[in-house]
Amino acid sequence: MGGSLWDRDELAVRYVLEEGKLNVVICLLIEFKSFTLSDNLEVMQKTAVQAHMTVDQWIRRVQLMERHVGLILQCSLNSIETVQTVDMPQLVHYCAAVFSHFLNPSHNAKRVIFPVSFVHGQEIRCINYLLLVLRRIEQLNEDRILQIFLDNTIVLYSIYLMAAIADSVEEDVKLSCVEYFARLCDCEEFSEHTSLYLPNASDIEVLKGLDEKLFAPVYTASVSSLYFPLKDFLRKLQ
Repeated sequence: MGGSLWDRDELAVRYVLEEGKLNVVICLLIEFKSFTLSDNLEVMQKTAVQAHMTVDQWIRRVQLMERHVGLILQCSLNSIETVQTVDMPQLVHYCAAVFSHFLNPSHNAKRVIFPVSFVHGQEIRCINYLLLVLRRIEQLNEDRILQIFLDNTIVLYSIYLMAAIADSVEEDVKLSCVEYFARLCDCEEFSEHTSLYLPNASDIEVLKGLDEKLFAPVYTASVSSLYFPLKDFLRKLQ
C-alpha cells in the first residue's frame, strides 16, 4: 500500500499535487466522458482533419490521453495526501457516470466509436480509484465518504458492473474488485445500513451471484483477514 507521496520518486504525481492540478485531472476525465456521451461525430471529423489524422487515428489518440490521465490519477490516489485533498464528490460522481454509461444499453452505439478496453478502460480504473479511497477510510471521515457513495448510488453501480465484467477480466482486476467490496463491508456505516445502498431484493441476488462467481474463489484461497468482513457480510445475507 502506498505511503506518503514524499517518500516515493514519482515526479509527475508530485507536480500534479504541488501545483494544485489534481482536480483539473478529474475535470479532464469528466469532460472526455461527457464528450463520448454526446453526438459529436461531426466535431470529431473536423478535429481529426485539423490534426491531420483520420477519425480512427484521432480516437486512438484521445483514448491514449484518457488512459494516461487516468493512470496519473490512480498513482496520485495511492498517497494519503492526495486522498485527503481530492474533491471527493467530484471523483465519486465521475466514477458513477462511468459505471452508468457502461451499464446503459442505449450507449452501445457509442461504445463502437469509443470501444471499451477492460485492461485500460476507466471502468476498471474507477474500481481502483474507489478502492484506493477505501484503503484510507480510517484516516478520512467514513460517514462523509459513505454518504457521498450513497448520494451517487456508487455501490449499486459497482455490483452490477462487477457482475457484467466478472467473466471477462484478468485476475488482478478480480482481486481489486474483491478487495474493494471487502473494505466496503468493513465500514460500519455500510454494514449497518445495507438496505440504503442495496434497496431491492434483486440487488441482493446480484450480490449473491457475485459471491459464487467472483468473491468466493478469491477469499476461499486466502487466509488473509482482509476478507473476513466480506465473508461475514455474505453469511448474514443467507
